[in-house]
Amino acid sequence: MKNIIFVVLLFLAFSCGKKIDLQHEKISLLKIDSLFSALSESKGMKDAYSMYLDEKGVMLRPNSMPIIGQDRIFKYHNEMKSTSATLTWKPTFVEVSEKGELGYTYGLFKLKTPDTLVFGTYVTIWKKNSKGQWKVVMDSGNSGIGK
Repeated sequence: MKNIIFVVLLFLAFSCGKKIDLQHEKISLLKIDSLFSALSESKGMKDAYSMYLDEKGVMLRPNSMPIIGQDRIFKYHNEMKSTSATLTWKPTFVEVSEKGELGYTYGLFKLKTPDTLVFGTYVTIWKKNSKGQWKVVMDSGNSGIGK
């Protein structure tokens, strides 16, 4: 009898963990992704990435090895003269893990430079940091979907 009571109490202890409201987390992540885009439009890509990029974040770009870490990603933005380009996007889908610690968004982007307009798709993988803030851990995009 003691063993049964112990097992029941153990089961209750493990099942009483904090419940995650996945719908709330999805809405929150969609909002964060949209704020990230708005900051990119108003202040530029470098400032937007400085706010939302995890220190170990990774960018995947065409014809390039993965760009790993904040310093290298900021250097990449400086080298491509991102101040003359405007990157905006709109998330169309979001998913969040059952524990609410990982998520991803994808959607459509628009990159505008003084002489070019490029449309494409993107995916961003997000992770909550120790403060509970969503940060970008991987970002990738593909151009070429037309106007």
